[in-house]
Parts: sequence; C-alpha cells; structure tokens
Amino acid sequence: MASTLRIHCALIMSVAMMTPSTSLASSTATTSWSAIGAADWLDAANWTNGVPGVTDSAEISNDGIAVISSNVNGPDELLLGGDAGAGAVELAGGTWTPRLIRFSDIPLADINGPYLGRLAIESGAVFKPGGIFGANGLIEQSGGLFQMSQLTVAGMQKQTGGKLEVGFEFTTYPGSRFEISGNSIVVLPENVSIGGDVLQTGGQLGASFRSSLSTGVYRVEGGVSRLGIATIGDGARLEVAGGEVVLDKPFVTPASYGAIGTVEVSGGELALVNSIEVDSGPIHFTAGSWTLDVRGGIASLQDSVFDDVSGAVLEKAPGTLTILPTGVSEDDFAAAFGTGLTHTAGSPLFLRVQDQVFGLGVITDPLRVRGQLLARDTSNDSGANPAIEVRNGIQVFSGAARLGAGSITVADLESGLFSGDLRARNLTVGTPGSPGRFEQTGGSFTEEENTSQSLTIRLGAANGRGEYRLSGGSLTAGDLEIGRFGEGLFRQSGGHANVYYDNAIWGQGEYQLSGGVLESGELAVLGRFVQSGGMHLNRQAADVGEPNTNGVYELFRGDHVVEGDLAIARFNNSKGTYTVGDEGNLQAERILLNGPGQGTLRLEGGEVDVEVLELGRYGNGSSRLEIASADAALRVSKELHLGPAGWLLAADDSMIELKDADLRISANNPAAYRALNQTRLLFTGDDALFESLEVAGADIGPDPLGYVDNFSLQELRLEQNGAGGLRLEEVIDNTPGTEALYVQELFLGPGAVLDLNGVTLYYGIASIDASATVLFNGGSFRQLSVPEPSASALVTVVAIALRTGQGRRRPRV
Repeated sequence: MASTLRIHCALIMSVAMMTPSTSLASSTATTSWSAIGAADWLDAANWTNGVPGVTDSAEISNDGIAVISSNVNGPDELLLGGDAGAGAVELAGGTWTPRLIRFSDIPLADINGPYLGRLAIESGAVFKPGGIFGANGLIEQSGGLFQMSQLTVAGMQKQTGGKLEVGFEFTTYPGSRFEISGNSIVVLPENVSIGGDVLQTGGQLGASFRSSLSTGVYRVEGGVSRLGIATIGDGARLEVAGGEVVLDKPFVTPASYGAIGTVEVSGGELALVNSIEVDSGPIHFTAGSWTLDVRGGIASLQDSVFDDVSGAVLEKAPGTLTILPTGVSEDDFAAAFGTGLTHTAGSPLFLRVQDQVFGLGVITDPLRVRGQLLARDTSNDSGANPAIEVRNGIQVFSGAARLGAGSITVADLESGLFSGDLRARNLTVGTPGSPGRFEQTGGSFTEEENTSQSLTIRLGAANGRGEYRLSGGSLTAGDLEIGRFGEGLFRQSGGHANVYYDNAIWGQGEYQLSGGVLESGELAVLGRFVQSGGMHLNRQAADVGEPNTNGVYELFRGDHVVEGDLAIARFNNSKGTYTVGDEGNLQAERILLNGPGQGTLRLEGGEVDVEVLELGRYGNGSSRLEIASADAALRVSKELHLGPAGWLLAADDSMIELKDADLRISANNPAAYRALNQTRLLFTGDDALFESLEVAGADIGPDPLGYVDNFSLQELRLEQNGAGGLRLEEVIDNTPGTEALYVQELFLGPGAVLDLNGVTLYYGIASIDASATVLFNGGSFRQLSVPEPSASALVTVVAIALRTGQGRRRPRV
C-alpha cells in the first residue's frame, strides 16, 4: 500500500501547486468590507467601494462578519481573512453564488484554530461556487444546502445539520479535519481523496466508488456512513466505534479495486453490501459489542483478526458467504441471524445442493460444489467484470460454479469437474514446486458468457507438473498452454474439447488423445502430441516444431483433419516429425515440408489425403518424406511438389496417388529422390483437364543408366475416368541439356490419355489398354532394358496402341 500513499500525496501536492495564491492584498480587491462586527452584505455602506458584483473581487479581513439573508450573485473572488485580520460570511437565508472563495494560507492554523476565515451556513443555499481553497479556514454548516462541484478541506469543516453535495471532487489535506454530526446529510462524488481526519458522530454520509483514504483517520462513532473506499493507505485508518458503516462497493484483489489497509471495528455496525477481500492489512475486530452485517457477496475475512466475538452479532443475508479465520466460528458469536453461509478457514468449503452464493471475492480453501456459486457484483457497479478467485483447487459434483472473470489454481490431485457447470477466465494446474491434476468426467467447462475474455488453461509451472484429464463432458477454451514453464500433460480419452484460438504444446508438454473429439484453432506442437484414437479437427493451421524445439506428432490411430496448412519445421533452428501409423488417417489442405528447419513426414501405414504436398520447395533445410511401408496410402488431389531442399525415402513398391493433381519437380539433386525408382505413381482423375508431370531426368538415350539417380520412376500408372489425361512437361531446368522420363513400368488403363508433349519417355515394359491413347506431339516413346531385376522377370506387354497427332485438350491451368 506504500505506492497508494505516494500516489495520493502526489495528487494533493499537485492540486496545491495548481491552486492560485490565496493571499489577496487589499490593494487588488475591487471592494473591501469596512463594517465592524456583523452587518448586512447588501448594504453598500459596509463596503469600501460598494457591494461587489459578479465580476468583482472582494475581501473581508477586518474581523468583520458579512451576513447574507437574501439572494446574492457574486463576487468573482472572495478572500476571507488576511494580513489585517479575520473575516467571515454567515448565510442566514437566500441563495449565494460566488465563483471562488479563498481562505488565507498564512499563518497555518492549528487543528483547533483560531481561524482567520470562516464560512457559516445556517439556512438558504450556497450554489456551486467554483471552489474553496486555503488552509486557514473554518466552514460551519448547521442547515441549508451547500452545493459544490469541487471542495477542498485544508482547515476545519464542521457539519451539524443541513445538506452538503459535492459533484465532482472532494479532497481533504493532511492536517485538516471534517466533523459530521446531528442530522447532517453529506453526498460525496466519485473522486474522493481523504488525507486528513474525519469524525462522524451522527448524520448520514454517502461516498462513491473511487474513494480513497490515504493518510488520515476516518472514525465513525454514530450516524450512518456509506463508503465506497477502494484503498486505505499505510498511514490511514478506518475506525468503526459506533453508528453504522456500510461498505457498498467490491473489495477484491488482485483486481483493480485495490485492497483495504487498516480497519478497526470496536462498536456499532459494519455492513458489507458487496464482497470484501483483504490482502494487504486485515480488519481488526476488537472485543466488544458490535455487529457484522454481511448483506451481499462474499466476505473473505480469513486473514482478519477477531479478538473476542462473544459479545458480537453476526448477520448474514441469503446468498452470502462469510469466511472467518481459523479458530473462529459462527457459534462463537453472541447471536447469528440469517440464512447466508458461514465457513471457518482451514478446511474444505462445501456448497450443498441447496446452497446459493452470489458475489465476488477470494476463496483460499479447497472448494467442493454441489450447489450454486455465481460471480456477481451485488452493488451493480459497471466497472471490471466480477470475479471469484479460487486459489486452492475445486471439485464440482453438480450445480454450477460460475466464477466470471475469476481464476482457478490447482496444486492438488483431487480437483475436477464431474457434472454441472464450471466457468472461469483462467485455470492453472500445477504451481512452482507443487504438482496438480484436474479431472473432467462430465459437465461443461467454459468461460462466462458476459465477459470479454476467453478461458485460458495452463498446465505446468516451474518444478511443478500440471495434468488435465478429460474423459467426458465438454471443455471450451480460447487458449490451451501445456508445458511452457514446467511439465504439462493433457490426457483425453473421451468428451469434447474445443480450443478455438491457440492449442500450444510447449517443449515440456504432451497431449495424449485416445478418444473423444478435440477441436483446435491454431495448433503449435513444440513438445509431443500422441494420438491413439479419437478425432482431432484443426480449424486453422498446425505447426509441428518451432525455433529451438523438437516437435513430434504421432498419429497411430484415429483421424486428424487440418483445415489449413500443416507445416513441419518451417522455422530456423526447428525440428519437427509427423508420423502416421497403421490406423491413422491424416487429412490436410496443404502439408508443407519446406524448411528451413529439419522436418519429417513419416508414413508407417495408414492414410494421408492432402490437396497440396510440398517437399523442400523453399529454404535450405533438410525436409524428408519417408514412406516406410508399402501399405501406407498417400493421396494428393491438387499438387505434389518435389523441391531442392527435400529428400524422399520409400519402401519398395510404395505408391503415391495423384487424383486430378500435378507433379512438379523443381529439384536438381536426383540422388535425394532416388527413391522414386522404388515408388509407383498412380494418376487418377475424374475431370476433363490434363494434369501435368514435370520431367526432370537427363536424356542419356536408351541406356539403363538412365534409371540410376535420374528422377526415374518404378511405375507410372494412369487410371483416369474423366475426359482429361496426363501431359509430360519440361518447364523447369532440373538437369543440364535435354530432359527425359525413365520409367521401369508403364501402365495405361482403359480410356487413359498420355501426352508426351515433345518429351522422350523410356520404359522397360508397358501395359497399355486398347482404348488408351498416347499423343506424341513431337515426343518419342522408346523401350529399353531395365537394370536388375531383369526385363524377363517383368510383366509382358499385353497391348500397345500408339497414335500420333496433336493434343486434343487444353492443359490444366
């Protein structure tokens, strides 16, 4: 709270520095009071230069008293008290509208006087002067209306009756004193800064939300004081010795409202209309006869001091929760009234099925919910979103725990959601040095509907492991952060998880998906993602591997659908591996293995369906496509691009299917793609367009060496149902000189069309259906022997139907 004290002292000093000098010499006044004793303000004979008007300045410093009993407008500026003596104005009736009233600053008066300047309001109204300044002044109000936009108390103000209304700002300086008694009514604005002392023995005072007690003592011995104190500084005190003090605004930390400093209750009644939580200085309830009236919200008083409550009364309204410190219970009070809940700190807090709590605050004990716990600002304040902070774990068995913008911290192995409704802004599982686990078997966990923040879940802290287990129910969160600062694990075997912004598995994190449905917005795997079942739907992009990390995604079983790009090691100094197992099914719009990191897509089985697959197209990295099993199915529906920074490894008889897709080869390093000589390319299609195949091998004639490190294919197979076909292209200079295509086996199914497009195609054996068509268009079609296994071991050509002519269909654009 020391920072709070410094802020308010600085505020007071700045106000004082901006205030014009209060020493108004007689020579600068338009007119000065000349009458001795009390006399009529409106009698021109009582002034040296006539009654002051609205533009005049006036001074009363001859120990005189100007009495106003009818309407007076002006002056522009009035000085009460000065070098020559004291001065006073007494309002006995009418309405007085001066612009500025000043009291002399010199000499400074003791708190008990005497004062050079005095303003007394007995009846009538003082209507909205621009301000009252100066330290050597006394304001006394026993009746009437005193209406101000701004009031600064630097000396003494006593109110025994009447009504004081301050519209914009109310400030009391250190060393000042404000006394309220009798039937007074005081209405203070939102901006209240109390640096001096306040004593209330009667009357009614109401202060708005942003009030602060910085250095003074606010003591209530009688009357009703309704406060909106946000902060109480280190050197300040709020003393409740009698009367009734009503705190009707929220006191929650670490929210923006601040915290209570030093508060002492020795008598009277302390009423809490809204929640209160004490972090920086407990409330001290001394032994005596007093009443604690919890009228709304959560009164988190576990850190407060209760000397002896045997003579005290506890009142608790329906829907409230009062948390007492260890060793103090409701039974210790002389009397307790109301149906609100009371809890003694140090043991789990149970909300039964029939229990309902509405408010905001902090709960530091383990929380067990079967009833209703709802974050609500019971003062109807329009400030920050209401929040309930749960700092020691939670179990929700039924009902609802709707914490608003609040947070949940879990450092135990028992927390969880088993049924019902849980809402919060943050969930942190695992704290520094302490492991935590949250288990969800049912119910719904998401953010509050009326907050602007999404739910964020963090698993793991420094030296503290965090785990989330989801087997049933639904989880909806904006962000999921696993293993960023400590070991984190999310284990999903069922249920539905929707992380609609960022699903980030950091270096110490792991997501295990074995069942249920996971929806991710953007996925970033810097650690490990293991999928052995269930469905994973990526609504946006997915990254495996980021700078200085080694990301791993293993899809052994189940479906992973990426509605954007799946990028593997696309950053500098990154590593990433995506593995598809026997029963895995990967679908993506694009798979990018372009570096510049070290990325690997490994197919050990299963199925991969992708529109565009780019391997080593850009960058200087080392990207690898490994087809480790001939049983793996790789299907490309738009384009397969093999670039200079990629490597292809394939098991014998591996197959890549290109359905209405092009094969682009921009690589110039045939050794990196020698596995094409072990790979079967199957072109299928239903459209009426020609797909293309970039020819990249050097044309060395009908020589079997053309099959060695020369972008040659084990098999080129065309099975097309549409009116289109496949066109060979020589667009990119992959090798010096003329380029050609070497194929060990050529298969053209029924209706297939192959356009050589001026390219020479060398084949070992061919199987061409009678209804298939070969368009030479300047190209050539030549057979040659193939290296081991020998040509005699290969399938015999069953039919060759060759036609010459020009291409009949336009190429695919």
